[in-house]
Amino acid sequence: FIIGVFLSALMYNYSIAEKHASLERAAIRVSEMTEDLFYDHSFSREQMMRSFLSSMSTDGKIHIIVCNTNGEIILTSDKFGTSYMTATVSPDIIQKTSNTEIFTDAGTMDGLYGGNNYTVGLAARGDLSEPIAYVYVTTSIDSVTVLMEYVRNLFTFLALIVFIIAAAVSYFIVRKMTRPIKQISTASTRFANGDFSSRVPIQSNDEIGEMTKAFNNMADSLEKSEDLRRDFIANVSH
Repeated sequence: FIIGVFLSALMYNYSIAEKHASLERAAIRVSEMTEDLFYDHSFSREQMMRSFLSSMSTDGKIHIIVCNTNGEIILTSDKFGTSYMTATVSPDIIQKTSNTEIFTDAGTMDGLYGGNNYTVGLAARGDLSEPIAYVYVTTSIDSVTVLMEYVRNLFTFLALIVFIIAAAVSYFIVRKMTRPIKQISTASTRFANGDFSSRVPIQSNDEIGEMTKAFNNMADSLEKSEDLRRDFIANVSH
């Protein structure tokens, strides 16, 4: 189970790292186009920008938004560009993006999205020191969560199977080890009742086997002594 949790965490970190690298590349490309649009805000360039954003998210795996310095969304990768146009990026997210080279968020972007998401954002600055816009590229991490859950369940199941097998093997080993002791105990009870004919089979060459051998030798001696005693009594009687 512990190994399963460790491997799940390892796979999760690897998947997140892969998604981060992919989203960062996309964010940098969109940022560069945003800077070009800032300096040449023509209708044709804006249409080209919209087409580019739409083409990047045609498979539905990523969503892109571009907002101004107030957090107002001005461009999205939605086909008609209207789904998020009335929404805003929170001031806290804007501030964090301004203060870091690459912003990351594993969640809902302060309520902008629903579900489990991973977002990479950065500030488009152009030739200026202050940001001129902010770019955020988001993808769902539900698939990663499902994968982790599958791996955890798989290793939990395997751990249960291993535990059952180990318990069964331990049971048979203990049973095999204690069988001679039980046989010796039964033979000892017969000895106490005067029956010295019982012997215990030697089934191993370990300490249990040596003890069984010693017990049988003792039984032979006791049986011979009992035979001598009976012969003596019989001879005296005659």
